[in-house]
Amino acid sequence: GGKATEFVRGLLQGQTVTLVGDTQAGERGSYGRLLAYVGHRGQDLSALLVQRGYARVYEGDNSRKEEYLDLQRHAQRAGRGLWQCR
Repeated sequence: GGKATEFVRGLLQGQTVTLVGDTQAGERGSYGRLLAYVGHRGQDLSALLVQRGYARVYEGDNSRKEEYLDLQRHAQRAGRGLWQCR
């Protein structure tokens, strides 16, 4: 978690981001949290975090789930980030 936070701070501190909703996922999750993709300079931050092994794909419905699962499989095979421990 700490490394992911450090990575995101280094990437986004002082930067403008775009929040993009997903009608398939809905506006709020089961804990009432806003559900949105974070975009920065045309990049999907969630995809980047999963690709680098700083995040994992959680259960739930969203339109990018298959893409994220594919990125996660690649990160797992490469032993990136949190997948180093397995």
